[in-house]
Amino acid sequence: MSHHITLVGNPNTGKTTLFNKLAGTRQKVGNWAGVTVDCKTGFFSVAGQRVDMTDLPGIYSFATESGGIDESVARHFLNKGEYDVIVNVVDATNLKRNLKLTKELIELGRPMIVVMTMTDLARKMRIMPDLEMLAENMGITILDGHGLSVIDLQKQVLALVETLKAKPIAAQSKPVKTWLSGVMKQQAKAHNTTEFVDRIVLHPLLGIPIFLLAMYAMFALAIGLGTLFIDPIDSFTAYWFVSFPSHWMQQVGVPHWIIIVLANGLGGGAELVATFVPVIACLYLCLSFLEDSGYMARAAFIIDRVMLSIGLPGQAFIPLLLGFGCNVTSIMSTRSLSNPKQRMLTMAMAPFMSCSARLAVYVMFVSVFFRDNGGSLVFGLYLLGILMAVGTAWIFRKQLFKDVHASSFIEMPHYHRPRWGNIVLSSWHKVRGFVIRAGKTIIVVSAILTILNSVPSWRSVAEGGKPSALAEVGQVITPAFSPIGMGDNNWPAAVGVFTGVLAKEAVVGTMDALYSNVAGGNDQAEYISPFANLKAVSAILWSNLTGAMSTLIDPLGLSAVSDAQHEETLSLGHQKMVSLFNGWQGAFAYLVFVLLYTPCAAAIGALVKEGGLLWTGVVTAWSTSVAYVGAVCTYQVLTFSQHPTSSLVSMGIAIAWIVLFVFGLKWWIKPTLDKNIIARG
Repeated sequence: MSHHITLVGNPNTGKTTLFNKLAGTRQKVGNWAGVTVDCKTGFFSVAGQRVDMTDLPGIYSFATESGGIDESVARHFLNKGEYDVIVNVVDATNLKRNLKLTKELIELGRPMIVVMTMTDLARKMRIMPDLEMLAENMGITILDGHGLSVIDLQKQVLALVETLKAKPIAAQSKPVKTWLSGVMKQQAKAHNTTEFVDRIVLHPLLGIPIFLLAMYAMFALAIGLGTLFIDPIDSFTAYWFVSFPSHWMQQVGVPHWIIIVLANGLGGGAELVATFVPVIACLYLCLSFLEDSGYMARAAFIIDRVMLSIGLPGQAFIPLLLGFGCNVTSIMSTRSLSNPKQRMLTMAMAPFMSCSARLAVYVMFVSVFFRDNGGSLVFGLYLLGILMAVGTAWIFRKQLFKDVHASSFIEMPHYHRPRWGNIVLSSWHKVRGFVIRAGKTIIVVSAILTILNSVPSWRSVAEGGKPSALAEVGQVITPAFSPIGMGDNNWPAAVGVFTGVLAKEAVVGTMDALYSNVAGGNDQAEYISPFANLKAVSAILWSNLTGAMSTLIDPLGLSAVSDAQHEETLSLGHQKMVSLFNGWQGAFAYLVFVLLYTPCAAAIGALVKEGGLLWTGVVTAWSTSVAYVGAVCTYQVLTFSQHPTSSLVSMGIAIAWIVLFVFGLKWWIKPTLDKNIIARG
């Protein structure tokens, strides 16, 4: 026999924490039927009884039509959804706001349980309500969610669900308001650590520097810790995914082309994916830590003034923040905004957020070109993306949406000690999603390009032919990228730009496969035994861990290594990569282009769904134009002393194009835009 419960509550009440605690790893994220709002479902089983769960988007009021499409979805589900019992998650430190929704849910007449969260914090603040008396007045069961083991919590929820399904309890909501008045006064007078910290964190002068410092620390820590594990993981996966299967397939006489596809293509792609996991996992852990501590709501408040200046509320920062994980999620999350023009502005900003797939590209380039200042460079790229996003919204508002004005309301949860179990579980789901999504793309692209790159050119070497047919095609498009510092023969990077349109993570798969082939080999070392590999991996890991302190100061741990020594440690493919870019300046300009250019295919699909074809075309054309102009100006400024005249000409043409584009928004796009706005509700 199975039961179905739905979790509902205000934002920032610990609802996701409770869901994660109950479901563990038995959960998945999909979409609601007909809309692209995230739908999180899961289940748990106790004594043969299965309880299915649906985690609704956060909602402030059931009775009042406010908020975006996510709140509309929550209201619709509560009215029409097939569930047995409502589990209302209430923050014990903020009863005044939370119990407004509770009262409205009681009036629905559906079986309901209240799970009180943040009770440990409420006790420390000396504002903990009497749960027994509160439950008696409300006529419903209230469960303290703190201090219970997972099994005990699951058992209690199951017992209450079975009781309510058999005989729903009649709610008595009338005396609630009177009884709560004393509790509200007590909570209103509470002076606590949150108020003290906010005087500093939200200070008009200190707020933004603290925010930037927190972001920099996050990226420096993620790269500093993550890179400790890159080399040992690379050594381990290179052996087991490439060298080991390649050696034994050769021993049994497997045809060479099959070995190339399976070992070098699929195996090499899997090796590449594995090397990105440490840094990305560390970044997700840091983001989850900041979110679970209550700081992320403050981050939205801190930049609220900036957001209001471009016609957006501070809440628009939250969808943009999600873009650090995936731009698709960021675009879908704009539905939390009720104003359609504000949604469109936020959608235009979303593609400039550096997603986890772009981080994989940054890690690859940092390890090859920018070993001394990896953390600073990655932080700079993320910051550049944010600045370009804000600039885009400012220009679009001036040219297209002059009538857009915003007011802001941001819920501030109390600071509390992050729950490590929730942080680890939340990060695990995000990393798993990246590995599944990006891994499939990188592995498939790597295999396909390995095959295509083995097809010979239709021209002979004497006729000036390239090593392969793919090289011939890539060479045709390479000249278009010469103003951004790509060498004349750097066709692998040009091919990477085009495969990156399918998925940004495909850029690294493309470049890794093609540079290795161009270098004239697959970097395969002499075959060693499995025991010898494990011994070598352990030695690398131990060496990295013992030097952890120096690695945190120098994120890539290579500052003491000379350029000549460093180049000797690079693979043949990476050495070829260094030779084909016009110095570190060309490599940096390429990173700027990858950061800013057209969204991936999945993000474009989300844009079409949320903003329509016209807006998708505008955003895609704008981001690609900004990327090319930004990369051209970056490279030409960095190399200005080498060719001042051509640099001025190149930058002049690029800037002229972007100016024409800006005026074109008002002349050609604005007259037809209103007819193409998709109103969601």
